[in-house]
Amino acid sequence: MSDNDSTLDYDENDLIDSPLSQVLQEDNEQIEILIYRLPDSDWTLEVVNQNGTSTVWDETFPSDQEALSVALDGIKAAGGIQAFSELSDLEAKNNIFPESLTRH
Repeated sequence: MSDNDSTLDYDENDLIDSPLSQVLQEDNEQIEILIYRLPDSDWTLEVVNQNGTSTVWDETFPSDQEALSVALDGIKAAGGIQAFSELSDLEAKNNIFPESLTRH
């Protein structure tokens, strides 16, 4: 069995949540940074805004700290929490996705 096949034995109950996952708030806008992985896997990064728009990075990260840094850098580059949230909603509505991101 290949490594890819072994992940089929896992379900969401096997997810390991990082203690670095957190909710950030700016004015009346909030987003949730979710960092999680399956056993023996790299970390997945997902950011969910208060409208439920989910941004999931295609790449995985060797450490949860690296995933958090990428999320915080992305939020800062967008212009803050509100701007990131608005951009996420706009991109999801128009099906425009940066190369490294997958919207759900």
